[in-house]
Amino acid sequence: MKRLSILFAACMLVLAASAQSDSEVLLTINGEPSTVDEFMYIYQKNNSETEIDKKSLDEYLDLFINFKLKVAAAVDAGIDTTESFKRELAGYRRQATPKYMTDPQAEERIIELAYSRMLNDRQVSHIVVRCPEDASTEEENAAREKIERARLRVTTGLPVIVKKGKKVTTVDGTPEDFYAVALEMSEDPSVQLNKGKIGWVRPFRYVFPLEEAAYNTPVGQISEVFRSPFGFHILKVEAELPHREVHAAHIMKMTPRDNDSIAVIAKQQIDSLYEIAQSGADFKQLAINNSDDRGSSIRGGDLGFFSRGQMVSEFEDAAFALTQAGQITQPIQSQYGWHIIEFIEDKYTPQLSEVREEIRRNLSRSEYQTLVDNAFIEKLKREYNYTEQPNALVSIYEMLENDSLTSPAFIEQVRELNLELATIDNEPITTQAFADYLQTNSKTNLKKAEDIINSKFRNFTEKLLREKEDSNLENKYADFNNLIKEYHDGILLFEISLQNVWDKASNDTTGLREFFEANQQSYKWTEPRYKGMVIYCKDKTTLKAAKQIVKTAHPDSIASYLNNRLNLDSVSYVRYERGLWKAGDNKAVDKYALKVKKAQFTPDEEYPYVFVTGKKMSNPAEYTDERGKVISDYQDYLEKQWVKELRDKYEVVVNQEVFDKLRK
Repeated sequence: MKRLSILFAACMLVLAASAQSDSEVLLTINGEPSTVDEFMYIYQKNNSETEIDKKSLDEYLDLFINFKLKVAAAVDAGIDTTESFKRELAGYRRQATPKYMTDPQAEERIIELAYSRMLNDRQVSHIVVRCPEDASTEEENAAREKIERARLRVTTGLPVIVKKGKKVTTVDGTPEDFYAVALEMSEDPSVQLNKGKIGWVRPFRYVFPLEEAAYNTPVGQISEVFRSPFGFHILKVEAELPHREVHAAHIMKMTPRDNDSIAVIAKQQIDSLYEIAQSGADFKQLAINNSDDRGSSIRGGDLGFFSRGQMVSEFEDAAFALTQAGQITQPIQSQYGWHIIEFIEDKYTPQLSEVREEIRRNLSRSEYQTLVDNAFIEKLKREYNYTEQPNALVSIYEMLENDSLTSPAFIEQVRELNLELATIDNEPITTQAFADYLQTNSKTNLKKAEDIINSKFRNFTEKLLREKEDSNLENKYADFNNLIKEYHDGILLFEISLQNVWDKASNDTTGLREFFEANQQSYKWTEPRYKGMVIYCKDKTTLKAAKQIVKTAHPDSIASYLNNRLNLDSVSYVRYERGLWKAGDNKAVDKYALKVKKAQFTPDEEYPYVFVTGKKMSNPAEYTDERGKVISDYQDYLEKQWVKELRDKYEVVVNQEVFDKLRK
């Protein structure tokens, strides 16, 4: 066993006269260094005070040394080599990693982009030619040709051939009406009803390609052709207005289709209600008593806040025309019936600081996340000097033209190419590695060989870049390194403490008894206790039998005899509780055992006959009478003994010069 040697080793480490570095070694234990950064990370995490107190710093250094001594003992015990330790640490690391596997600056730019769009709503119409993502090349070309023709018709018009003598020229035709072309060519199932009018677009409401086109196309203009999961689109941006949300209530009288008589009655009723509301009647009560919209009538017609595009157009137009609290519309008709709308309040887009976290959450659930992910991958490509060999994949395209990803022959052909496809941090990515990836990642919905290989190679290289970054997180980010080290040491501390202190204290009955007997003065009671049982009986016969059992049975067997002899499977004639009680803990004990003056105890109607058995005690007779406190004290005792042994076993070297800088 080595003797503890706390060496204040200014002479051992040469320090610059300039400001202290967080990577400087503060101390070593058994040759394992701990830096200033690690010490201050844990110190500040456990001390809420913003200013560093010299006394608390001195005390914490001692605690930190004890902590590191226990970690050293755990390493010596081989706990860090066990599979359970490795799994637990890997699990904690996986949970901590996502925060660092992104580009914060790019994410903030994309948050700002989404916010800039949230300031305004855009009204759009569209034409779509359906084409699933897994369409064949022929199907995709046909769909694209059709949408390009539609765009030509609504922008420049179809070309017109003009003949002048022998000269033939082609000139632009006349642009056609967007809605007429939509009715003729759009494959949106609702086009016959809406003539291609989608309504109001805002961030996170529609698929991302449609949102992109809506906000990137000038008002009044036609977008370029764009693709979504549904097919190829063009859209026309009709208008732009500042985003506004209206809080309104309504009274509704429904008008079922094909029932003119009810429709007439509904109109009469809504007109009457309008007159009553105009005269100053309480709108909320009118809605509760008269509205056919059951969902809102129970709230006095309150619909909450809604933005453009969330209500049918007739209702929306009327609601958004209101501006004053308490203002109501004349009766307006929608496809559902007649409405009177009351304006309550409105609001516009909040400041970015108020909605930043909400936007961040929405990003993670939307296609905006692809922008964040792509920006992160581009950052990694720059950092790790990613390069691709020109045309390196062409031969693989050709191989796949007449084969499939699941073909062993194809995989082997790729492997045998023996080409370098790209490099990451000067490390080659070979066709052998790509073949291995393809062998276990063969699923695809794509049809064209070039698209399939490009997609697979992109996913493969992104995987490699992420793995490279993941392996460097501890080196790149001091806070991540400290967090993982905290997890690492915390798991080791828990396991070694469990073995040497906590389990040992709980299970060492001989040690607990001896410790209790040596420290009985620490466990004196200020008031007596009653140790025993309270027994509740269903009737007098059971009471008599229970008392006989108590009289004749060994105390340790009383509970077993009561259960086996007096209780049946279907009926319990006796129940009991055992314990160690002081006055006020148990009313039956207060009355029958401790004889507390004015003790009030009323037996349960189901078990009206009650008696106690046991003994009154002035102080604990054995450690089990104060088990919790004795175990806790014994743990403290064992820990102190253990720390003393560790300080004798391991050499501790503290760099006093570095520590003194922290105390200034």
